[in-house]
Amino acid sequence: MRLETSARVFPEQSLDDKIARLARIVDVYPCDEYGQKISAPGARIFGVKVRGLDSPSDEFTQILNDIDFRNFRRAYNAALYRLAGKPVFAVYENITPGAEEPTEVLKGLIPLLI
Repeated sequence: MRLETSARVFPEQSLDDKIARLARIVDVYPCDEYGQKISAPGARIFGVKVRGLDSPSDEFTQILNDIDFRNFRRAYNAALYRLAGKPVFAVYENITPGAEEPTEVLKGLIPLLI
């Protein structure tokens, strides 16, 4: 199997001190700045909910502005609601370094093209 990435993280950021885990997109929706679903035509913020493949009970949502979301969607060459089911690298940051059980926060998404 051949894997390719977009080589770009959304939203754009440094990947220093971050880890990436394989995940699957489970939902995409227009949302407010807090990640709450809305039904508004012309939405400018989108939530991309992912589920980690190594921990299927964990779901996290990355919020993307309209420009980042448009570029994220273009990496997959997919319409808004055709993103569900696509593989992605979920980028996490450990916000409790040195802790026995680290707390990780979703910081970005890297499109994975198969």
